[in-house]
Amino acid sequence: MNILLVTSPVLEPSSFSTLEKTPPLGLGYLIEILRKDGHKVFFKDLYLDPTIISEIESFLVRDLKSIELLGVSMNTICYSGGMAILRIAQMLREKKAWSGKIVVGGPHPSVFPETIPEYVDHICKGEGEETIKAIANGESLPRIIDGKKVQNMDNLPFVPYQEFISLLYHFSNQWINKNRVLTLNTSRGCPFSCQFCSVGSVWGNRYRFQSAERIIEEIIRLRKDFDAKGIYFREDNFTLNRKRLVEFCESILTKGLNFPWICETRADTLTEDMVKLMARAACRGFYLGAESGSQRVLNYMKKGITLNQVENVVNWSKKAGIRCYLSFVMGVPTEIEEERYATLFFIDRLKPYSYSLNVFTGIPFSPFYWQLIKDGNYALITPSGIVYQKNHNYLVDQFVGNMDCRVPISVRDSTKEMLPILRKVGKQQIARIAKTTLRQNYVDSTRQIGKKEEAVIHYFLGRAKLRARQFHSARTNFLNAFRKGVKLKYFIFTCATLLPSRSYSFFAKMVNKVKRI
Repeated sequence: MNILLVTSPVLEPSSFSTLEKTPPLGLGYLIEILRKDGHKVFFKDLYLDPTIISEIESFLVRDLKSIELLGVSMNTICYSGGMAILRIAQMLREKKAWSGKIVVGGPHPSVFPETIPEYVDHICKGEGEETIKAIANGESLPRIIDGKKVQNMDNLPFVPYQEFISLLYHFSNQWINKNRVLTLNTSRGCPFSCQFCSVGSVWGNRYRFQSAERIIEEIIRLRKDFDAKGIYFREDNFTLNRKRLVEFCESILTKGLNFPWICETRADTLTEDMVKLMARAACRGFYLGAESGSQRVLNYMKKGITLNQVENVVNWSKKAGIRCYLSFVMGVPTEIEEERYATLFFIDRLKPYSYSLNVFTGIPFSPFYWQLIKDGNYALITPSGIVYQKNHNYLVDQFVGNMDCRVPISVRDSTKEMLPILRKVGKQQIARIAKTTLRQNYVDSTRQIGKKEEAVIHYFLGRAKLRARQFHSARTNFLNAFRKGVKLKYFIFTCATLLPSRSYSFFAKMVNKVKRI
């Protein structure tokens, strides 16, 4: 079977950072498993390069005419982008231009399958290694499938870095001063109960991991075949199993690898002796979820750590020469202003190598998510289900300072600004600008958006009678597309992903009126 696997792009405003681009390791496992089963697999990373969305039709119909299965990986922040891909694929099926199957998997459909359209053939919840094999091999399966968990993690194939190494991923970081630091994920499942997190809904609560020997074997391969200069273990609990951690460090020392690596960890899983051993085994950095400088807030989060444990790890790391990065969350439910400033004082006292302040946002199916919904203490619920609190923008302005993290602006304010321009432009000129704009297959990426063009965009979106969050998301997508030079035909369908069916039809008619698109 010919299979196309894609990641979903980010097409709507979000408070989550999407700047870092690393290879999709989970999709990599699926690629390798399918190929070993005799299938021909193609891969496109739209999260890395969202403009590729304009090529989906050509991949399905012209370039890869025999594609029989489209697999779409979707995170919650990529929901609108994933929906854009699904609508394009379904549109081609309705036109009888393509007749393949559509499968969706990843964190978002795992916790929120209800948000996936009925025309999708299969939704894979949880882990997809066994499920994708069964679908590709023609087994009869239900539409919604609970993926079987991989019990022996050593049985997973090596990550196919031949698919990733030539792409423009971020293979450098602040902990290791070398390029080509590759990422690995050697464990799944989390036994902890952090109230702001939903990872257990995807991977489960039982901790499963690859053996130290298996990890060393893959590292040696990455050095030999891909000239890897370091490894970043991108997983929540790399140090959770102490026996494995000791075996891993001792193996590095015994084999004389002297290969720099960094990992994500928890303050309660480390001791001073462990930190010293990790430093001798060439560990160069920790990413630590400290979350708050208030013990009451940590307890309310059910984080399971103490401020003293965090302080100890930071101090031990400094002595051992390991760079410690701390991540904090501001604005969790019940947190008061004094506790936020306690976090700032805590950071100032510890003086870690680096740190980040993040504003709490409700992630679907986390315990705090349900609390926000129940209490009604939110300003916005996005189509993907992300919940923003009423004080979100205040917290961003006070503690983060990044405007991209703010809640999307309301329609009322932005439309009010456009009304005088629309009146001045007039209906005939609106039609002329619209016709000229729509007839351009590509727009110069250096082109600046004028107020007339933006007013026309508002005119069209106003005709579609969108709700506030839909209006803003579609408007943002329009403006970004003009600036980036996205092919308008596909872009308009992308815009329609957040709209009700009547609005989608409006956009489709608008496209069909211009024959040159």
